Amino acid sequence: MSINFSKKTAVSTKELFRQAEFDNILKCVHCGLCLESCPTYRELEDEKDSPRGRLYLMRGLWEGELELEQSVIDPLSRCLDCRACESACPSGVPYGELLEKTRGIILENTPQSLKERFLRNLLLKGLFRYTSIMTAASRILKIYAAT
Repeated sequence: MSINFSKKTAVSTKELFRQAEFDNILKCVHCGLCLESCPTYRELEDEKDSPRGRLYLMRGLWEGELELEQSVIDPLSRCLDCRACESACPSGVPYGELLEKTRGIILENTPQSLKERFLRNLLLKGLFRYTSIMTAASRILKIYAAT
């Protein structure tokens, strides 16, 4: 499923990603030292689910070679954002920063269901914004888990 931006923004995928600063993506020398530090790669054993594979996907989006399809979005979404790969990277690729920018562009330019919008607003604008509500919710969850 390819997402057509022409109706919404009249901007191509390449232009969306060019507007963000992705120059740091070129620091990656594809050595693979990040692979063993990545929990999703260790679990799934799929190159697309490794930091190196995700950087290839981000670069493909940045250069306009890939479209925002589910097969591209899913591996980018599965990253836990633990940033263990940044510690292992000898080139100093700011993987977390690049992933955050990519996820932001994806979020702004892909349709969300009513359920997704509701949960995002409830959690980000309600629950996570106020410490007292978060504390109360965690207590309720502890009671629920104990029963």
